[in-house]
Amino acid sequence: MNPSCWETGSCAFTEDPLGTMLMPFDSIFGGLSLVVFWSLIIGVIWLRTQNPMLVGALGMAMSAAYLTNLGTTEPEAEWEMAHMVGVSLFLISLGISFYQVIVTRLFAPPQ
Repeated sequence: MNPSCWETGSCAFTEDPLGTMLMPFDSIFGGLSLVVFWSLIIGVIWLRTQNPMLVGALGMAMSAAYLTNLGTTEPEAEWEMAHMVGVSLFLISLGISFYQVIVTRLFAPPQ
């Protein structure tokens, strides 16, 4: 069995640094490593702020960026699943954000 370039340290890191750093994680997560890392970032932001509006807005931005990236590449099997996850996250984040805006306005004191 031949080792991968990231196992031997012979990858062209300067040509594609992000892609090279994601290679070991892509072999484990099957191409969904960015989704896993983004979910960790959103989870940490939620734990630190407890603000659904902030988390919803960041989730929508990340999902939109991911879905835009999917539109520029040839879809593979794992990308189709990631696309469904991205659309689901986008819709959930949009719903949470709208709910937060409505609830904040309803229970705000009169000005």
